[in-house]
Amino acid sequence: MKCSVLRMGADDYIRKPFSQRLLIERIRALLRRKELAQATASGAPTTAEPPINRGDLVLDPSRHVCTWKGNEVNLTVTEFLLLKALALRPGLVKSRDNLMDAAYGEHVYVDDRTIDSHVKRLRKKFKTLDDDFAHIETLYGLGYRYPRELVRSGGPYRDLTADVTAASPSGNPPRRTSVAGAFRC
Repeated sequence: MKCSVLRMGADDYIRKPFSQRLLIERIRALLRRKELAQATASGAPTTAEPPINRGDLVLDPSRHVCTWKGNEVNLTVTEFLLLKALALRPGLVKSRDNLMDAAYGEHVYVDDRTIDSHVKRLRKKFKTLDDDFAHIETLYGLGYRYPRELVRSGGPYRDLTADVTAASPSGNPPRRTSVAGAFRC
């Protein structure tokens, strides 16, 4: 019976009695196959992620390409995933455990110092292109972060949020201060 139904043009066949969960999963699988076939036919990549632009840094996850000031940086998969995790949420501190999960997944455990050595190699690769590179900040005892969007004004770089907090309309001092503050990149 099943063979004749499939020969007549059916995509799938389920015998009675069946669970609703099985039916739903079979429908989802069918929709995934259809979506994949449409994407393949149109020539579009199936899981294209948009590029991540952070000032001079551009990360293209779908092509695994990293550029700094227009120059391509050759990164390993682990280094790329660490940098992506930091650049996705600029200004947010990522602990070594967070970075470990981003690079290796939750089921693999590596020593904390492994993350430190990957960050050290990342910095070294960027410093070969730009001696003033300082966009991976270390917060001792906490982890690492990629700074918020920075603007160059005459000399050193400054944090854009510093202008927002300093310019209070009531004239009162700002409620928060920027940890990044002014620093040389």
